[in-house]
Amino acid sequence: MKKILKLEEIFLFDGVDDYDKGRMITCFDIQKQKFEAGQTVWDCDFSHDKIGIVLSGNVSLVRVDSAGNRVVLENLSENDIFGEMFAFSDEATHGVFVTCEKKSEIAFMKYGHIAKRCSNACGCHTTVVENMFRTVTEKTKRLSERIEVLGNRSIRDKLMSFFTMYSEKLGKTAFELPFSLSYLADYICADRSAMMRELRHMCDEGMIKTEKRKITLL
Repeated sequence: MKKILKLEEIFLFDGVDDYDKGRMITCFDIQKQKFEAGQTVWDCDFSHDKIGIVLSGNVSLVRVDSAGNRVVLENLSENDIFGEMFAFSDEATHGVFVTCEKKSEIAFMKYGHIAKRCSNACGCHTTVVENMFRTVTEKTKRLSERIEVLGNRSIRDKLMSFFTMYSEKLGKTAFELPFSLSYLADYICADRSAMMRELRHMCDEGMIKTEKRKITLL
């Protein structure tokens, strides 16, 4: 069984010594919570002042429009953060949720504890703020990659763009998708049935080989 990330191990505390980590965990009033697959973890309408860090499991940041269409904005796993982009704005953002893909544990804290420095102006707080900006930069890069995938017109081109990008990131041509095929359809904004047909055509044409979630580029 994969171990659950400890609070002292989350990315926010990179570069902070053990003593200060303990102080900041108490100061930030970090609360841990467990969720089952299918549960709503976070709702922007009610929790836009709160951020979450995934300690274990897998969750998705999704947007649901007025017609009920679901668009996956981001897939999040261990040590990933959500809510920080919305905490900068006072405006309401409707229809944005974080849902649990499989059993997960999340650490929650008020964004204000990070953004507003305490009267001691301790150096470790500066380190935490720097870590926060670093992860926002990394998330912006990931969103740029998503835009690159969605910029393709056909389902086939979207799939190949994502497969190639993910293959290059891992440095191998055979890999397992980090999420389900249903999630992949949401990720590339395609109908699942149409996407599955295209995957079969790509296999028949010798472009790829598939085995459940495992993809091999040929």
